[in-house]
Amino acid sequence: ADFIDFVNMYRRHRHAFMQKIFSEVDQDGSKSVSLEEIVVLLGRRGITPVLSCVERIFREVTGERTVRDLSFDEFVQIYDVVQARAGFSEHDLARLRKVWSRYDQDGNQVLSADEVRLALDWQGFVVDSVEVESLVHEVGQRKGLNQHEFLTFMRKYRDFEVQKFMQLNDKLSSGENAVTLADLPRLLEEIGYEDVAPEVLQECAALVHLVNRDMAVGITSLNPTFTFDGVYHFLENLRASHGFINDERVDLRNAFLRFSTEQFSKSGFIEEDDGSSSAPENVDEEARISVLKLFHTLRWLGYQMELWQVVEKMDSIRMVGSATLCQDEFMRVMAVVHKQEIESIKTMLGHDEKQAPPSTPQGHSKTMSDGHEAEADGHQVTTRRLKRVFHYLGYPMATQELVSISKEFAQGYFSQDVWGVAQVLRRHRKKVREKVRKNFGFASLELHHLQEAFETMGGRPPHGKLKGKLLSNAVRELFPGAEKDQQERSRAHLTLKQVTRSPGNCDELNFQDFLHIVRLRLDCAAEAKLNEEYQALESLNFVPEEVTEFRIIFHKIARDEQGSMATGLFAKVSAIPMLSFAAVEAMLTGIAGQCTDLKREALQDILEEVDQEKKGSLYFWEFLRAVRQLMDTNWSNINDEAQKLVFASWAATEADALYNARLAEFTRRMED
Repeated sequence: ADFIDFVNMYRRHRHAFMQKIFSEVDQDGSKSVSLEEIVVLLGRRGITPVLSCVERIFREVTGERTVRDLSFDEFVQIYDVVQARAGFSEHDLARLRKVWSRYDQDGNQVLSADEVRLALDWQGFVVDSVEVESLVHEVGQRKGLNQHEFLTFMRKYRDFEVQKFMQLNDKLSSGENAVTLADLPRLLEEIGYEDVAPEVLQECAALVHLVNRDMAVGITSLNPTFTFDGVYHFLENLRASHGFINDERVDLRNAFLRFSTEQFSKSGFIEEDDGSSSAPENVDEEARISVLKLFHTLRWLGYQMELWQVVEKMDSIRMVGSATLCQDEFMRVMAVVHKQEIESIKTMLGHDEKQAPPSTPQGHSKTMSDGHEAEADGHQVTTRRLKRVFHYLGYPMATQELVSISKEFAQGYFSQDVWGVAQVLRRHRKKVREKVRKNFGFASLELHHLQEAFETMGGRPPHGKLKGKLLSNAVRELFPGAEKDQQERSRAHLTLKQVTRSPGNCDELNFQDFLHIVRLRLDCAAEAKLNEEYQALESLNFVPEEVTEFRIIFHKIARDEQGSMATGLFAKVSAIPMLSFAAVEAMLTGIAGQCTDLKREALQDILEEVDQEKKGSLYFWEFLRAVRQLMDTNWSNINDEAQKLVFASWAATEADALYNARLAEFTRRMED
């Protein structure tokens, strides 16, 4: 009875409280309030939901599509829902709960400040460490945030970012000068959003009517009356774009869905159906692709990456050892690829500018008699610069084509900056991908190696065929061990039938069928090796950051060494890097210093033990197994020596960070 009395008393007090705040808005006594008034009321009480979010909640509560004023009971329902969700819509709530679960990796139902930073970065926010620490301390009751506290934190961080943007806009637009679309990159850079393509900015701004267009005079200016809601949606659209315009995102989505279907999970790079590049109509929202299929997807889109580079991209979004990824994770990988591509273009152009001669008047750059640009000014995209950029990004191009493109820059078809080069790169990638799709995902250099191999076997690409004894020899090279191993012989027979579509025994092999078989064989080997790596990572107990650092070092050395190790048909197009024993020893002695003969023998024993195929070299996961044994036994005092290197690197990083933080604080004080 006491409990029931308590509940009834609580209900009376709550009803009176809600009547009071309802009356604050319903000043005319009409017994109804508008959604706009609710937003104002919630703002006074520390909750700043955007109007569109409240409209979606209205439709959830009432079941009506047309927005209208609310009665008291409807007001209470919507108020409670907004408070429970910390001002987010049902869609945003589901998304944020997934993010929270993703970074609650230890399962303690609390996110630390470091985990919150990772969650923000995953969503595309610019991470302000000082503000994160402050808000986590303000919102959290313990050392971290539970799920509801995380929602409150996200609302407050979102508000912080929007208000910062609006304050900067007010500062820029003070006086007679209006803020134009050209000022938008500067506004975004001030809050940390850098290197956003102009067409992406314009598209995101236009979606929320943040820009006004005066077609008569051709001026695009920012709407001087844009609101919190407008800026909020603009920044949301910007993060959701991942740096791509809408047409590019559609291409990415279609490519992901194409390779996530069963049809493309078993058939090599492309099943030669109708040649269509469209995505399947019926899509599973929980569709996932393997790392190998991610590699195929990138090749399908025209990106000239190796499989090991794709795995590095997985590491960069903290998916170390993950076997598959969903569409959201795929888009995060693509955002990393895009960002690094833009940074590479900036680096290559910037490197060239440092060596550029004194500038010449625009339109008067000197040219050589063969059409190549001579020394041009530091702001001009020349043939030499284009060659440097495209070669660095893995898109070798004939000089004649580079000269033609540089003329397009000179004629004003593209802007003389990183975004102009990025546009040309996108155009070129569309050409590349058409060739790659016809050749089972092989890049131009790989295709060249395979053409040479096919010619060595007796065929003449593209129309020559292998028959009789030449075919038998080719099968032996494509399926080593098929002569003695019955299982391998059966696999060869089934693969040949699948590829050539022969009803009986295969009696000839053309170049396209040869490419298809090589792709299938490489995929089979790569899938097995990736599975070995996943199993090794689970048992070795390295943290993701350690795996990432080891992989970067391993791949860097393996790239330098691969030319001398590449022998045989598959080695020249193999996507799994290896490191020789000699290179591993040189790397480790570089850390631990020169070692005795006894220590060198112990190292050799460990390397031979982890080299399961007895090939005299190590795959990455075998290298990790060796490192784990060396660390467990503290071979040649390697743990202490490695710790010194880590500390030196940390100290340098901390010193830079401290300097930058003090400089930023000094700058803020000067501005104030």
